[in-house]
Amino acid sequence: MKWLHMLGALAVVLALGFVVTGCEDNDDDPLVGTWDVATIDGRALPDGVSMTVVLNKNGTGVRTMTNRGESVTFNFSWSKGAGVLVVVEGGDTVNIPYTLAGNMLTIVAEGDTIVLNRR
Repeated sequence: MKWLHMLGALAVVLALGFVVTGCEDNDDDPLVGTWDVATIDGRALPDGVSMTVVLNKNGTGVRTMTNRGESVTFNFSWSKGAGVLVVVEGGDTVNIPYTLAGNMLTIVAEGDTIVLNRR
């Protein structure tokens, strides 16, 4: 049950951190693509649980959280600054520090380190 709680918090963080009212129109933006959450604070997600974030080049995105076959999807918009993702969802704006190393995106949100891998 702790994982469900953590995933709920992650969902809020990613929702707030990946939604923004604009995005650079750059076809070569390395953040654009589909990202799967691999670990939270170094721990893999439990069996049957997954989270995927899609960052589109037009500054929109979709976040999907699946738990034992049941999915919840949230739409958002995003932009980036120097090492910061700016996310706006539901009227809330959140700045999330990130690093990108090849096909691995690492974000730090509310004290949690979340690693996502490019699909």
